[in-house]
Amino acid sequence: MSTDAEVLADVASVFGDVPRPERFTSHICEECDEHNETLQAHTLESLSIDEVGSAAWNPVVMCSPDAFRYLMPALARICLGPTDHPMWGWYGEILIESDLRRNGPRNDRWVACTPQERECIARFLEHVIDSRAEIIQRYDMQHQVLDAFAIWSDRGV
Repeated sequence: MSTDAEVLADVASVFGDVPRPERFTSHICEECDEHNETLQAHTLESLSIDEVGSAAWNPVVMCSPDAFRYLMPALARICLGPTDHPMWGWYGEILIESDLRRNGPRNDRWVACTPQERECIARFLEHVIDSRAEIIQRYDMQHQVLDAFAIWSDRGV
């Protein structure tokens, strides 16, 4: 089994050339503007669960597909971080439920990703399944994580 550090290095390598978007959110509304400002204020290294951990106020949900691709190294890092944040709990719940299962198979983010990026997200999810079985069970997310894995392991042929 790979270590967290190896998986994060893989994600950073595969997504490392995705350019930082001029605007993170694709919609123009007051909420999207606030989400865009939040994401613009951070780098991939400084983004934390405090900015993206709320299911009710999650800027990543409003991101364009290319912004999501750019953020993937930070999102993977946050997901593999502490599982017991006192306010937000485990970020993997939001990442898997809201961002990776979003609109089911072949969603706009899946389409925007290259085959290599899709395979990388599938490897990341496989690592989450292998290394975070206890937290997945505690959050009763077995179905959701397997569903996300099925979406991202689809080669699109």
